[in-house]
Amino acid sequence: FIDTLYLGFVRGLLNYVKLSGFKLTENIIQLSILIISFIIYREVNFTLSVIFFSFSGLISLFIFEISKFEFDIHFKYDKIKISKLIKYAIPITIGAIGWEVMFGINTIFIQKFYSIEQVGYYSIGITLVQIFTFLPAAISTIMLPKVASTKRKERITKYIKIAVIGSLLISAIMLMFLLIFKLWILKAIFTSKYLPALIVILPLSLGQICIALHQIYASAWQGLGKPLIPSITISIAAGLNIIGSYFLTKSYGIVGAAISNAITSFIALTIITIWFHSKWKTHLKV
Repeated sequence: FIDTLYLGFVRGLLNYVKLSGFKLTENIIQLSILIISFIIYREVNFTLSVIFFSFSGLISLFIFEISKFEFDIHFKYDKIKISKLIKYAIPITIGAIGWEVMFGINTIFIQKFYSIEQVGYYSIGITLVQIFTFLPAAISTIMLPKVASTKRKERITKYIKIAVIGSLLISAIMLMFLLIFKLWILKAIFTSKYLPALIVILPLSLGQICIALHQIYASAWQGLGKPLIPSITISIAAGLNIIGSYFLTKSYGIVGAAISNAITSFIALTIITIWFHSKWKTHLKV
């Protein structure tokens, strides 16, 4: 909640230092917590980690706001502004439901067909591949106000091209690093009893890269005032994932769930990419 609220404020202020630095600092704090926990206890203490993780956003906020507090909050009813906010927020809310279904249904099917232990292995894999969201998340956060502040098509094309290519290159490097050192990373952070999670690292990584790139395009659409489009693409992917995950998880376990996630994430990325490059000029004229 703190993350979403604060990023919403600084997006409105177009403060790019805080937009990119807030999540980066929060991630560094969380990573430091894991490292310190491992050094002290020789394993990750999950109780302490969860407690400190929940305060990482607040700590990052304090770091950025202690030097210069920029908020001037007024409580004033404005029917026109509120109606515009609601109109903008409804499709984003629909998209949020799609996100929850997209990434929650797999664990439901894993538990239904197998066991809570398998859910644990799958969840460990999901946790590790979150590294692929760090850079795209920061880019997406900056992308929305950047696109919203300009209607020049050549600039928007430039922003998208730089963001996508940069994220792909960094993600490729991170993927190679993760695949080479996945055994050591898993044992160091989660101990040897979670080694069965290794089999889902590759498909989950590919799926996470696709969905992270999807978010870059989603932010561009939101900046153009069309939040319904990314909500539609993620909802389509969620619907397909329900079907795919049911059959693949039933047949192949957590590997099937990971493959379904990767395929449907790629479909979401493909749809929103084609949609953007074929229709965005028309939408700019609306």
